[in-house]
Amino acid sequence: VPVGTEEEYRSGDERAVFREVEGEASVMEALTEYVAGLDSSRPLAEALQACNFTAFAEFHTIRQKWSLSGCTIDLDVADFGYSIMEIEAMCGSEDDVPGALENVERVAELLNAQPLTSGHGGKLVTYIRNFCPQVLARLVQAGILHG
Repeated sequence: VPVGTEEEYRSGDERAVFREVEGEASVMEALTEYVAGLDSSRPLAEALQACNFTAFAEFHTIRQKWSLSGCTIDLDVADFGYSIMEIEAMCGSEDDVPGALENVERVAELLNAQPLTSGHGGKLVTYIRNFCPQVLARLVQAGILHG
């Protein structure tokens, strides 16, 4: 779930700061803020289908998790030929974000990690750009991704 202003993007057109939501009940609760008519008494997949949601992407990822200097480093290899390293720091509150971003930058420098270039992104953004042109067009039109 996005946190902060729309200007807070990182490389690859993705959000730099967001609230991570885990578990079906928590995802359902978060989605009810954005999806009118979502019936939270039903299983998530059924509730989404009832609101005319359809899956547009399915892929599998092998992930290795590491830690360094207070950051988590995820090494992902997706089955559609994409791999990426993500460096992240979890925060307890929005007030912790500036320090966490500094720490991520420091760890990235230690690893000689380079930011993604504009127009590229994480696994899902890359999948959309390569395999879902209609979804990409709608996301660009809505201002969610850059063309």
